[in-house]
Amino acid sequence: MLWMVLSMILSFGNTNSLDHDIHISKCIIEYSESDKAFQIMMHVFVDDLELALQKLDSSSLKLNTELEYEKADSLILDYLDDHFQIAINGKTTSYNYVGKEASEDLQAVWIYLEIPDLKDVNEVNVRDDMLTELYDDQTNIVQIRYKGEKRAYFLLTGKEPSDTVTF
Repeated sequence: MLWMVLSMILSFGNTNSLDHDIHISKCIIEYSESDKAFQIMMHVFVDDLELALQKLDSSSLKLNTELEYEKADSLILDYLDDHFQIAINGKTTSYNYVGKEASEDLQAVWIYLEIPDLKDVNEVNVRDDMLTELYDDQTNIVQIRYKGEKRAYFLLTGKEPSDTVTF
């Protein structure tokens, strides 16, 4: 039931305003058996992400537009390196930045990451404190799917920014 409510909140429909009173992001981490990799999809509101990135570079970012700042991808990766970490089997793991794209309603951005060359995954720890430096009420939803099954569902906050699942 909670997942349905949060999905509805994240999908808002088409509106003309970028203002929102809820501070939430969604992250889906899914294991691809054929690629032996975790594929990571993050849904983040554009205005919140731009505000956070402006602390790294005061340039006007204009994400999801034709005038997007040329260093936007680099800034996103730098920000993620500081605010999103994954440890697999107790070892911090690096990820590859695959890219980003605008959500259908243009209010959010989908960010794509990948952790390649995974074989035996027994434990996954996720630390996601994105945007918690901006908003006390920021909640980052993390869902982990492993070998075709939903294995974990976390609600991470500034007070509790990480959690672990064991397979």
